[in-house]
Order: sequence, then C-alpha cells, then structure tokens
Amino acid sequence: MTDHSQAEESPRIPTLPRRQLARILRDGRDTAGLSIARAAMLVDLSKAALQRYETGRNARISRPHIRALCELYEFDSERTKFMLELAEAARQRSQTENYGDIISDTFQLFIGLETIAVKQFSYSLIVPGLLQTRAYAEAITRKYVEENDELTVLAVDRLVNLRIDRQRTIKRSVDPMRLEAIIDEAALYQQVGSADIMREQLSYLLDMSQSPSVTLRVHPFSAGFPLGIPNATFMILDFPEAQSGEIPEPPLAFLESSWSDAYMNDAKTLEQYIKFAESVRKESYSQSDTRKIIRTVIKRYEK
Repeated sequence: MTDHSQAEESPRIPTLPRRQLARILRDGRDTAGLSIARAAMLVDLSKAALQRYETGRNARISRPHIRALCELYEFDSERTKFMLELAEAARQRSQTENYGDIISDTFQLFIGLETIAVKQFSYSLIVPGLLQTRAYAEAITRKYVEENDELTVLAVDRLVNLRIDRQRTIKRSVDPMRLEAIIDEAALYQQVGSADIMREQLSYLLDMSQSPSVTLRVHPFSAGFPLGIPNATFMILDFPEAQSGEIPEPPLAFLESSWSDAYMNDAKTLEQYIKFAESVRKESYSQSDTRKIIRTVIKRYEK
C-alpha cells in the first residue's frame, strides 16, 4: 500500500487550463451569437463534442478544432495563441482520470481545481475529506460502496487512497492551500465505524486545527439550519491571482451530495453561496470554543 504521508508535493494538473479554455469558448460563442449546434456544424464538430469542450470535460483536445473555433469567433492573433497554449496544457493527462470508473466527471474536475486553489471554504455535514483519518475514510466509504450497486468492494481502497492523496493540498511544504472548514455539530456525534475510530478522528481534528493552513470551527445545533433551510455539503474554491498576461480565474462553488455533484460559477449562484458561507461563519463557534467542544465529545467515545 502506498505511503501517502511521505509525498508532500502535489503536481499541478491540467484541469484549470481546461476550465479556462471552456469558459473562453462559451463566451466566444455567445458573443458571436451562435447556438452550440450551429457553431459545432461550422467547424465540423458534433454538438456533443463542442459541449464537452465548453464544460471542460474533454481530455482529447484537438488543436485544429480550437484554431477553427477561434477563427469562427473572430479571436485576434494574441487570443488565438493563448487558446492554443491552453489547449496544449489541457491535453496533458490528469491523474484523477485514473479514477474515472469510480468517481464522476464533475468530481474529477473539482479535485483537479482543488490542487491549484489557494483557499477552500468548506461547510460539511460530516468530517470533510481533507480532514479525515484513513480509518474514518475507510468506514464511511465502505458503507457508501455497499449501498452503491455500481461499485464493488475493490473500489474502497482506491477511493480512500484518492481521499488521502487530496489531503496533500493542505500539508505540502510549499504554498499549502488554506482550508476554512466549518463542520455541522452533528458530525461530532454521528458515529462512523467504531468508538475507537471516532476518538481517533476527533483527536486528529484537534491536531489539524493547530495547523497554520487550517481554520476549523463547528456550526452549533442551537443555530438551526443555515439561512433557515437544510443544506448539503458545499465548498468554495479561490484561485491564485492572475499574473501579467493571464486571465483571472473566478471562484467556484461545488455542491456535493450522495446522489449527485454540481459545480457553480455563474455570478448569481456564486454570490448566494458566498452569502451562505458568511451566514455560517457568523453562527459558528470560535476556534477555541470548537476545540473545547471536540475535547468534550472525545470523552463520550472513551467510555
């Protein structure tokens, strides 16, 4: 079994170039006033293929197709050159594509973006994946796999390994991603696996709460539902500031549930999630009070 604790650095994978390529292609088509079917026909692409380009889900990037689309959308030479550079970067294979048979395309995209994000806000109904111990991850993943007819028990180790690998983003020695995690108080009491597993997990949360790259707080029972309604786990990713000549990458909200995943980057929806995050922040315990609560709950699992 791979020792994930030894590898601190996580390679930059091409998800961000693919997403930027998709966004510029969508904007270019909208500006040109073309339907996706019409644009696809004019450059000898299928409608489905152009849709994959425009959603960042096409790993088989064709430079001739990108050049043809740039000409169709009347991009100038500088923008066309930039698009071809993005296409080349996006063609590189992402490591998460090795998990395409057990995770959704949407979640693959999210993981890739997570590796190059500078900050993540996370609101979770369970202990978030970036802060899970291996034992906790195995217990919760095994339950998920057992209830999923499309997966076999052989998927458990692979899914757990992927989850542990993701944690390198906040542990790497160079430019770790900053994680602001707010956990619903119920997650401390909802037993996953044995009492020993929960005790280890909560102790690990205490340790990680001392990390300079992690801010951990608990959203209390007494606050009720944020904004008055039940909500699923969601994350907001912030990306590095654009360097000279680069196009800035806007934040992204990602909604995760047992049934489906979705990411939102349109301005209106993103604003709603940012508002939600601010509401949760105001209602949550301080970091010091969070540690006190976790210590108290640990005693529950020591009986």
